[in-house]
Amino acid sequence: MGDYPAVHGIADEAVVLGRHRRYGRGGRAGNTTWRRTGGYSNLETKTPYAASDFVRIASITKSFAATAAPQLVDSGQLTLDDPVERLVPGLPNGTTITLENLLVMTSGLFDVTADDGFTATFDQNPVMPWSFNDTLAIVKAHPPTFAPGAQMQYCDTNYAVLGEILAKVAGQPAGTVITRQVVEGLGLRSTSYPRQALARTRTPPRTSRASRTPRRPSTTPRAHRRSSTR
Repeated sequence: MGDYPAVHGIADEAVVLGRHRRYGRGGRAGNTTWRRTGGYSNLETKTPYAASDFVRIASITKSFAATAAPQLVDSGQLTLDDPVERLVPGLPNGTTITLENLLVMTSGLFDVTADDGFTATFDQNPVMPWSFNDTLAIVKAHPPTFAPGAQMQYCDTNYAVLGEILAKVAGQPAGTVITRQVVEGLGLRSTSYPRQALARTRTPPRTSRASRTPRRPSTTPRAHRRSSTR
């Protein structure tokens, strides 16, 4: 196992400063493999975070949704030019925002996590129930940030809408679609999609040993994977 003190120091500092509760890193340089973990899997018991633990990969799951959607395009069920209005009616600029705009973050939709009311409510109750209709209500209450295609801006709303589109087109929950087409399709044996929405339950899937620390709710599809790079 290689020793990379500079990399270890940066990661350890992030835990000390509170930017991350835990981390797992791994890599390979030639024939040398290195792994490193830090922080806690449970803040209350101070249980050290192990490389074999499962963690929420949060917004990394956007890459899973961004893989499943083009597969539906390849199968003829969607096109990149499909207007969002056809599948998720009522969004601002929905008739001109396309599937491609959602995928590449150029829709101009308001980011639900930037809403002051949402933030205040979440701070008071991190385990509050949340649904796509809640997201839709906030987005419809705000004007678009820019015209579709005019700019690119990271926005959680894009992938919340994309998850809804996956579910409607496939006739199954987004998690089922992603599990079948991406997780199982690629043979990701240490990756699983939550059985229930984490935003509602705040608990990991049955196979997970992730910390149960509350996280910001989102309707963006999420997955879990082992932190190691085995």
